[in-house]
Amino acid sequence: MAFKLQNPLTFQGIDGIQKHLIAHGFDIIIIIDICKAIIDAKEANKLPESRLAAAKQAQMLINASAKTGIKNLAYAVAGYRPEVYEVIEAFKEFVREEARGYEKEFPEELYDAWYRIYQLNKPEGRGRPFIFRKLTNEQIYIPLAKSQGKILELAKNNKIENGKKNEKIHQFLSDVGVKALKQHIGKVLGVAALCDNKDEFEEALFGKLFKH
Repeated sequence: MAFKLQNPLTFQGIDGIQKHLIAHGFDIIIIIDICKAIIDAKEANKLPESRLAAAKQAQMLINASAKTGIKNLAYAVAGYRPEVYEVIEAFKEFVREEARGYEKEFPEELYDAWYRIYQLNKPEGRGRPFIFRKLTNEQIYIPLAKSQGKILELAKNNKIENGKKNEKIHQFLSDVGVKALKQHIGKVLGVAALCDNKDEFEEALFGKLFKH
């Protein structure tokens, strides 16, 4: 441990005015070495009474580190990545397992904006251009809540498992998800109102609004 303390790591840092500087630090695992040294000193009766509390804290830290280490080892062996699953669980808040009753969540104003911006003719009857499915995914579902498509994927999977062919993806969103959907559509409509053509519209969406 003495060698590590006398030979800190050197790395490049940045100060408050963005100038590069040389900084020094230590590998975080040196904390365990320090804790062990404190504990060894206590067991050898060489630790001052005023530092006995530190020895107790050091033992707690080592115990906690051991638990975390063995847990991470088990995760690695099993191929489990907790950070990934935590993100998935968070996005599941937006999705429900079964379809809600039919509700019209996509306003006609959105489709009217797409007809105008993409210079499309309204087809006769109740159908809509096939490109609207692509636009719905790219401009609504994939960027929804900055999930990069994770919410869409979860909702699709739930539809496959629990839904029917004619049910809509938004029917598989939770109340939280529907609220986020409406807010997102509102933002897209706001951008559309300021744009006259496809290039302006998509630059504003993908260059600014959807930028992560």
